[in-house]
Amino acid sequence: MYKLLDDIQSKFLKKVIGAYRAINRIVVEKELEVQPITSYLTKLVVNANLKEREYQAQRTISNIQNLIRANARAKRIKRPTPQEELKQWLIREGLNNEEQQQVTPRREENNWQRRLKKYLKDQDNKAWEEYRQSELERNH
Repeated sequence: MYKLLDDIQSKFLKKVIGAYRAINRIVVEKELEVQPITSYLTKLVVNANLKEREYQAQRTISNIQNLIRANARAKRIKRPTPQEELKQWLIREGLNNEEQQQVTPRREENNWQRRLKKYLKDQDNKAWEEYRQSELERNH
């Protein structure tokens, strides 16, 4: 069938340019910068096949995403926000302040920043005192 298509294409291209029948079809195709019909049809089939495979892959990925979302909803997994994580950390470290609950969100952030700075400063002071004590003991 492909040979028949090539022959028909060659015949009509020769008629279009007024060439002799004896001229090779490859020469005519190059001269007119026309792609052979068989290679063009093969390219169409390959592209269609690739698009179908890509569609199947995308559909598989979409199905997996939906399964993951459904499982997460079923387990009711709720990941804490960074603000909630910070609040939990402050409670664990004993830096939670009871007056924090009555503070507006903007002031609450400032309170946390102050408490965090105080905590870090206390940790630095504690480390410095330990180092100083060890140096005093080592020198005496």
